[in-house]
Amino acid sequence: RPTDPMFIGGLTLRLWVSQSFPDNLIDVADEHLLQDEETRLCFDYQNISSTSRSNSFLTLIFELGLLCSSESPEQRIAMNDVVSKLKGIKK
Repeated sequence: RPTDPMFIGGLTLRLWVSQSFPDNLIDVADEHLLQDEETRLCFDYQNISSTSRSNSFLTLIFELGLLCSSESPEQRIAMNDVVSKLKGIKK
């Protein structure tokens, strides 16, 4: 949560996720999300190749979230591109 006491001294939710991306996403994922076996396997980075890791649907979703939350609005991805990326991830 952005109101969590950990977000002090310039640390933001976006920066925290960015610092954890892609190898430590398990540290930022909601624990309820990790209750699902299939989802947990996506975070089992020790047992998958770096290519598989970068293609994990959760990695792609977190990456998209980072693209949508860039500091500058000009750097943010266009919504029609977001929809295209989400459709691609869903497949």
